[in-house]
Amino acid sequence: NSVDTNDWVGVTDLGYNWRSVEWFGAYYEPPDTNSGQGWIYHVNLGWVYLSSTNFNSVWIWSSNFESWYWTNSNTFTYLFNNETGTWVFYDETSDVFYDFLQKGWLKNKR
Repeated sequence: NSVDTNDWVGVTDLGYNWRSVEWFGAYYEPPDTNSGQGWIYHVNLGWVYLSSTNFNSVWIWSSNFESWYWTNSNTFTYLFNNETGTWVFYDETSDVFYDFLQKGWLKNKR
């Protein structure tokens, strides 16, 4: 189910297929990607796969961590790891993740 960009409340077109959402940040969306479905390059998270019908609830596949994560405007920069059933915290300043299950910091491998 592809989604029209207009369904994504708060998406700003930055030009040249770069977009931004206030709470999510900037990302590049290849021309062959349907908004909300497919691979994007997020400036902090790297290449991730989005599966979402709107930005109120976003599922993200991270090839770096080989898992699905869920987040939204109320929880980001916390992401719920679907596989482990636990949360990770992304520290944008240090560009690292804190894994609450492993109780340790993980390097961003983008």
